[in-house]
Amino acid sequence: MKKPDFTNLKNILMQRGGKYVPICELLVDNSIKEKILGKPIASIKDEVDFHLKLGYDYVPIAAGILKPAQSIGKNIETTGVIAGEKELLQYNWMSADDCDYSQFKEASKIIPQNMKIIGIGGKIFTAAWMLVGFNNFCIKLIEEPDFIKKVFEKIGRLQFDVFKKVIEFKDVEAYFISDDIAYSNGVLISAKELRNYLFPWYREMGEICKKKDIAFIYHSDGNTTEIIDDLIECGFCAHHPIEPKALDIVEVKRKYKERLCLMGNIELDTLIRGVPEDIENLVIRNLQNIAKDSFYVGGSSNSIQKEVKIENYLKMNETFLELGTYPIAI
Repeated sequence: MKKPDFTNLKNILMQRGGKYVPICELLVDNSIKEKILGKPIASIKDEVDFHLKLGYDYVPIAAGILKPAQSIGKNIETTGVIAGEKELLQYNWMSADDCDYSQFKEASKIIPQNMKIIGIGGKIFTAAWMLVGFNNFCIKLIEEPDFIKKVFEKIGRLQFDVFKKVIEFKDVEAYFISDDIAYSNGVLISAKELRNYLFPWYREMGEICKKKDIAFIYHSDGNTTEIIDDLIECGFCAHHPIEPKALDIVEVKRKYKERLCLMGNIELDTLIRGVPEDIENLVIRNLQNIAKDSFYVGGSSNSIQKEVKIENYLKMNETFLELGTYPIAI
């Protein structure tokens, strides 16, 4: 186990330079964690122990509307549960005060020196279309934009209020927004609509993060080319996971290397189907092509799902930490 150094991770995320290429994942499936630790994940201490053992500089803690599809339990592709104004008013909305923030307090008591907390925020765009149903959502974007605006305002306000509470907890020095807005060929709705309904909430969060010197990180799978400039304008300092089938990380680096830290990009399919040598080669490629003269945080191109081979996952982290010291000599 290496000693955590969140200052190094934060400096890389915020384009300030660093000593080595850090590693970061948005999500690691509990089954993977439990196999590596050899025990169930039953407490925040188990989460801290896992992240220390794997070489991470942080422990992630989530709050807000995180899994809207699971909470809805209906066909999210058609009508969802909020078909119109009536359902919007009658829906049993949670509030920021309903969230359990106890893990933030508990983590601060047990994390070692220079390990910090990354807060993971709830989804705004994803929760909006899932609650309304994607087909219905797309139709109402055209026919009833005022209704869609109200949906975004309701969800955005809730997630924003959770965000404000989370960033006040001791040791929270980064905030991760996970909200998929793209697929392999482009954004799911027009960039104009994202700028109208979604990005104002990100911008408010970004302004606060800048004032408090909190690293503000964005996750979306897919091809986000059309709105990367918007994300930077909103205050995001890093973009995750630069999915290989959707984005050429070398091209993204060429265009944004002075303005944005790139994260992830190690192909999930290879982590699932490949062998450790394949993973080592992918890591070395990114260390050579991205990390040598740009800001880069290593990790998968999505998350560490239960199908990932543990030996591949371990090889990825080990290779980054063994070969990613600056100046990178490989």
